[in-house]
Amino acid sequence: QGTASQPVSVAGAETPNTQTNRYIFSAVVGVTLVFLVFFHAIAIDPSYVPLDATLLGAFTAPNSWELPTFVLFMQGVGLGSFANVNAPHAVLVAFTDSLAWLQFQVRHEAASGGTRRLEAVATDDGDAAVYDTFGIQQFALRSSIREKDLFLHAWTFFLIGLAVLMACAIACTAVARVLHDREVNGTTWFHRSLSNHNRRHHRRQRTHMSSSLTSSQPPHVTANHMARYVLAFTVLWGIVSILPLSMMSAYECMQDVHSTSGFGSFTGLVSLAALIAVVSAVVGTAIAVTSMSEVDLTKFNTKAMFGVLYVNLHYDHRLFGAVSLVVQLASGAVVALAPTASSQPLWLVGVHAIYMGLLVVVRPFVTSLQLMATVLLELCLLAVFAMVAVMASPATSLQTKRTVAFGVVGVVCCVILICFVRNLVKLWVYIAGKVPFDAADDDQGDHDVTSRRRKRRTTRQLQLVVRSGCDLGPDTGGLPASPINTIQLVKASNNPLAIV
Repeated sequence: QGTASQPVSVAGAETPNTQTNRYIFSAVVGVTLVFLVFFHAIAIDPSYVPLDATLLGAFTAPNSWELPTFVLFMQGVGLGSFANVNAPHAVLVAFTDSLAWLQFQVRHEAASGGTRRLEAVATDDGDAAVYDTFGIQQFALRSSIREKDLFLHAWTFFLIGLAVLMACAIACTAVARVLHDREVNGTTWFHRSLSNHNRRHHRRQRTHMSSSLTSSQPPHVTANHMARYVLAFTVLWGIVSILPLSMMSAYECMQDVHSTSGFGSFTGLVSLAALIAVVSAVVGTAIAVTSMSEVDLTKFNTKAMFGVLYVNLHYDHRLFGAVSLVVQLASGAVVALAPTASSQPLWLVGVHAIYMGLLVVVRPFVTSLQLMATVLLELCLLAVFAMVAVMASPATSLQTKRTVAFGVVGVVCCVILICFVRNLVKLWVYIAGKVPFDAADDDQGDHDVTSRRRKRRTTRQLQLVVRSGCDLGPDTGGLPASPINTIQLVKASNNPLAIV
């Protein structure tokens, strides 16, 4: 086992070819995340309705579950960097260390062997910790990070991301207010372009028809939408932060508990408070979601900002969103607490096996595609953790470690390629406006594509929100904050516009 005063322990070496492939797949992961963020922004709009309810249509349509699912999967793979494996193969740790940013760790430039030894000794600070999770210690040495700084790095990374998102939300809100004030004074083109007849009719009926693709909106409404999008991504940021923050907070807390001076240092108290905050956030999310009625959960603002927690779940199973957060919390705690070195990967296998079993039995998701994708990714994680457990065995030879390392990398790269190709198909469908290999669309020109887009837009579900006893005020173009009644307008076969 490695200790805090030992140099980096790695078996084998990474060849130039594997290093090049690692760079390529790291770039593919980044591009895939960009695609997923783009489609996630489309899907979290409450007015968005998929145009095709078939399995192929669901496969090519934007959704709000794929981005968090992919990120959580890659974070699970990244746990291989922190596993208690004595001399893991270089191919494995080089690949998983390249995902360190998903664990909120920024690697420093590689240091020489002597410098790494000095950094490791400096970590001791004369107060040697007897708590031995040497996988995290080895990651710190490979990344040229002081072990005591891992906790600080994780929370700094999280707070910087949170600050950027909140600053964007505040900026969008401020811009919306400025634009609204200008519109009230009649200084914008939107209100100048509205006829007096349409104004009186709009205020008298107190109605608003909305469609993100077919209706014009005043600028301040667009800014308000952007603020809601940013807040929705802030909620997503909190979801993907559970695993790295819980892992580093628990690790720092246990380091202080097992130190020679005992628990009670400043960093120990801060890490304990941070761990309590993470657990409280998970519990609070579960309580908030379960305590809200179905009507409350379908309100526009609630669904736009917090919908990622429950919109993809059946209402009766809305608590399952908190279950996935508990799985991330437990995974981080298992890596940090490490009952024994050899059992750490097995504990991870147990946690995710229970979660996958619940998925199969409960079937909480609205779509079958999400269920299949989530179960397959959990199977891949189980395979990764099982192979890491094989590598952690003291009897494992160097050749076996090399085979296992390539097995882990191969499984993960296959998942990355599938997600990347799928998002390319989704992007092609989004731009072209049709499903690939559709025989009805063969040999069609640009005019047909335009006509098809117009036809698909006319069949898009619209919402007519009727509010009574409430003055919308000057913001007549905005969406109501809490719609009372919703009437769906769809195009029927006999009636051009039927109310259902």
